[in-house]
Amino acid sequence: MRKLLGAAILAALFVPAAAQTGKPDAKDGEPVAETKEFLLDVSEARAKTGRVPNGYGQIGLTRDQKERIYGIQAAYAQRIKELEEELEGLKVEQIIQIKNVLNDNQKTQIENYEARTNSRRRTTTP
Repeated sequence: MRKLLGAAILAALFVPAAAQTGKPDAKDGEPVAETKEFLLDVSEARAKTGRVPNGYGQIGLTRDQKERIYGIQAAYAQRIKELEEELEGLKVEQIIQIKNVLNDNQKTQIENYEARTNSRRRTTTP
């Protein structure tokens, strides 16, 4: 679930940037849009991530390319973290509103179910 969420967030962040190529428009020769450059302290970025996306390590990236990727990852890391936290909060709100639909007997049954499920998870998780 987290991987899917992360992929969706990254797609939402990078698709608009990919559409802005900065190449000249065929009509007037002016650039359409410039892509945003992220200039960060690479050592700080590398310390935070230190990994390129899956498959990128097999395509012969230069050291400069890797460091630029680390910078991009660092630039987006805080925003992604904020969005993930916001999503978790929305999930909690959703559950609360769903439980508000239930009558008292149903709420008790769900609480018992959740307690049984949580106790099983605690005994099976290392």
